[in-house]
Amino acid sequence: MKETEINQFGELKIEKLLMNNGESCEIFLPENNRDRIAFANEYCDFKPVGFARFDFGWMPITYKVVTEKLESLGLRKNPNPLHFPVGEWVFEQNTLQYGDKDFGGIWSAHRLGNANTIKKYCLEEKGMATRCFLTAVYSPVAFVGNYRIKSEGVMLMKEVS
Repeated sequence: MKETEINQFGELKIEKLLMNNGESCEIFLPENNRDRIAFANEYCDFKPVGFARFDFGWMPITYKVVTEKLESLGLRKNPNPLHFPVGEWVFEQNTLQYGDKDFGGIWSAHRLGNANTIKKYCLEEKGMATRCFLTAVYSPVAFVGNYRIKSEGVMLMKEVS
């Protein structure tokens, strides 16, 4: 997404987000769904909850649910659990696979409601306590489904309830 696309709304609400690791970044996080800006590439298009600005550009914001120890949940028989330090980019070690296959990418949730559904499932069905983070998604985004997004990498930014 280009900065000129963000400026299409005139009065912007670009804020500094203090991440859990003590660092900060600029974010565009509109309060109303109608103010969201679409993200599109050759594989998918969707309207993320916002965007975060890094040295290399604006990245979409989603939600990521992890274990209490900041590890991947291990759902869908994932043989490669990942650790997600807050404020650091984490990339899939295997080759990114485009499309809806579970292999080859890091999954995050579209909306907070989707993330809360995952948290509830983990607690009720697996007995697993989890944490949820506002998360920047590294492009390319490889797939967008009804409630989840697959990308090459993610950065946990701020814990949310």
